[in-house]
Amino acid sequence: MTKRYENNIKFFHNHGFCIYTSPDIEKKIKLCKKNYQKFYLKKFASKNDKRAINICKSFSRDLSIANIYSDKNFINFLKKINVSKPIRTSPFFTHLITYNKISKLQFLPFHQDWPSLATSLDGVVAWFNFSNEKNNNLNGLEFVLTFKKRILKGKVKNNLYKISESEIKNIETIKILPKNGILIFSTFLPHRTIPPMKKGNKNFWRMGVSTRFDNLNCKFWNKNHFVNAYTNFVDRNLFKKLI
Repeated sequence: MTKRYENNIKFFHNHGFCIYTSPDIEKKIKLCKKNYQKFYLKKFASKNDKRAINICKSFSRDLSIANIYSDKNFINFLKKINVSKPIRTSPFFTHLITYNKISKLQFLPFHQDWPSLATSLDGVVAWFNFSNEKNNNLNGLEFVLTFKKRILKGKVKNNLYKISESEIKNIETIKILPKNGILIFSTFLPHRTIPPMKKGNKNFWRMGVSTRFDNLNCKFWNKNHFVNAYTNFVDRNLFKKLI
């Protein structure tokens, strides 16, 4: 089923998403998964949410992730979907899904990403994932099949732009599970985390990793002096808690 979306430029322009895949990307994602399992997975401790969050943050800075998103052919593909001068405008974000307490924050409702950045109109989210269950329904995202470069009615809630239900009522949705590929979608495309089953395997885990790419050649962004909603914050007093 995912074949129709793979490397499909026309489909992206019509529907706002596609999957980039190649033998090199597949190898790099598999290597990233092995890296995660070998160095990070065993460091999690049950009932310690702060530790888990810090481990995910550390993993987001692993070089195996940077190696995926700096792939030359992937960057060239971004240029083909109108991101003519791609630059990364966000950190790497991790999205850990399990059936324990920490993952409750990761199950997001339908939202748009553009209001969270306010950058170029050609911006896209790039997202890949891996898990310990190949065919689990949570190994993907759910999209609303309505794509226009405009902000839908909604409001900022819990650090995201949640779309009003009236905007997407009775509109078809689709669940996309990219297997060893990078899911690319417009920052205007409404999407959400696939809702979990009420009872799932308590040992299941899924790690997703996303980032955002914008187009430096975007006239709208240029007019707005290349603003970006993301800021850098350094806690200069953290060390005092450790000594």
